[in-house]
Amino acid sequence: MDESDPLFRVIPEDQLGLDPLSGKPKIAKEVLEGMRMYLMVADGPEKIARIERIRKSLRDLENDPIGQKTMLRLEPMPTVTNDLDKGKGIVFNFEQKKEVAHKPEKLMASAISAGVRVLRSGKVVTALLDLNEYSGSTQSGLLMEGSTGYSASFFETNASRTTLKKPKSRRRPETYTRKANENVLSEEIRLRGRR
Repeated sequence: MDESDPLFRVIPEDQLGLDPLSGKPKIAKEVLEGMRMYLMVADGPEKIARIERIRKSLRDLENDPIGQKTMLRLEPMPTVTNDLDKGKGIVFNFEQKKEVAHKPEKLMASAISAGVRVLRSGKVVTALLDLNEYSGSTQSGLLMEGSTGYSASFFETNASRTTLKKPKSRRRPETYTRKANENVLSEEIRLRGRR
């Protein structure tokens, strides 16, 4: 620092230069420029008071490495967190996988949980038969209706294993009939277009 600099003999020599550990300046250029402007504005006793304030703040920061980083070098304050995955993006959690491997589900438990998932999915589920009416039944009477109109259903059986209710069949014409109707419709549309 040359003698014409307002900070000459204000900042101790050990505070100037590069930090040997990080290779960065011990005091950032912006901070030095701010100190210079702070001193150049004042004259006389006010300038002496400002020099003392700068020296005192530098002495206060000598034994405070975090203060030196944040105030003198203008580096962000170090953050301490217990969340090891913070800022890492998508992190896979393998703990759940280990728990499943240690506790295999029983057959009925997986069937019940699958039923719960179907109920939560929002599909229409209605009861076909009242379980109290048929005490000899072995299965529940649920009908799950999909978006295509096709329904998968479970039917009640009595003790003699005869079905109490027959499944409804789809009333859809055969492929040959559908294609023939399609050809007739397209022919009618074509003829109407000529008129």
